[in-house]
Amino acid sequence: MRKYNITIIGCGNMGTVIMERLLSAGYVTKKTLTIVDNNPLTLAKLKKTGIKVENDLVKAVAKAEIIFLAVKPQQYQLIANDLKAKLRAGQIVISIMAGVTYKALAKRLSHKNIVRTMPNLAAKIGESISVWYTPEEFVKKNKKTIENLLSVIGDSLQVKNEAMLDKTTAISGSGPAYFFYIAELLEQQACDFGFTAEEANKLVSQTFYGAAQLLDNDIRSSKDLRQAVTSKNGTTEAALKKLGPQFVKIWKGAINAAYQRAKVISKEYE
Repeated sequence: MRKYNITIIGCGNMGTVIMERLLSAGYVTKKTLTIVDNNPLTLAKLKKTGIKVENDLVKAVAKAEIIFLAVKPQQYQLIANDLKAKLRAGQIVISIMAGVTYKALAKRLSHKNIVRTMPNLAAKIGESISVWYTPEEFVKKNKKTIENLLSVIGDSLQVKNEAMLDKTTAISGSGPAYFFYIAELLEQQACDFGFTAEEANKLVSQTFYGAAQLLDNDIRSSKDLRQAVTSKNGTTEAALKKLGPQFVKIWKGAINAAYQRAKVISKEYE
């Protein structure tokens, strides 16, 4: 397997996940991986494991083939100032920062080889869907590398229009929270019915896991599967009728609110 020299800037939740899964997949070793973070405790802990840590950004990226930008959007301007015009033409920057556009990154870094991607929380178990964008002229030579690296945290989907990333944020970026919210409500109702919290969690988690597996493996669409569960005059139909058309309107409005917020955030960092 090809080993890469990789620098990860930012070792918070997502940066740590990427680090661990790159090491596990074998795309890096402790000798070819460098971590940059502004938390001294984090760096001290990593150093004890044998992973290289660095405070100097320019030095940290000097030998890197791949650079992951895993900091919060508010921090990127300081980082961009330090790295501007310091990157080599062949280096690939993969940004997981929400809201910071390709144009903003390219301008601030004076660099073109940039990939914007939006993973989600399931990256922690290697089951994220990471939607990514980079200009088409860069895709031709680097698509396989990008997909290989993103595969350590799950599946990936390329979009050819960067505006789709804001829509992605509202669907798959925030999606796990919608899922957990419905699970939370189901568990609460199960407890109201007399199940223990442990029993409620098992009922809901296995139901959702099984449904997700079925959706992934069955040739039928989500609509078809929903209809297959909904027997005429049955219990499921009673529940769905109670939700009514107003639920659809509220749900679509909620997703659109997330999308509109994503667009506002993107403009803040242009």
